[in-house]
Amino acid sequence: DAIPVVPTAAAASLPIAWGDITRAAIGSSAMLMGSAFLIALPVLLVVLVTDLVSGAVSRFVPSAGGTFTFMPLRAMVGLLALALAMTALMPAIASVLVDAMSRIRAIGQ
Repeated sequence: DAIPVVPTAAAASLPIAWGDITRAAIGSSAMLMGSAFLIALPVLLVVLVTDLVSGAVSRFVPSAGGTFTFMPLRAMVGLLALALAMTALMPAIASVLVDAMSRIRAIGQ
């Protein structure tokens, strides 16, 4: 399904209303941003807890070298949280993507 390129002069004669395209694009973008927020929220919370724990450990054990010790740990925990969030939310993300694509396809019909 290739998208045909429409010259600018021929755009006025298209049977598609541009308002429908705009509404579908904004609705689809909002749905995709919502799913991105669903993925990012658990990761941000896990990284925040990791930062709080590493701050407390650095405060009580200053000789541990907090910056060099906890930065790789923070990265590993963040990537693990991202992998778990993607695995857990994949069905919801897939349904959002399918719905967004069906809205876009419905414009041309």
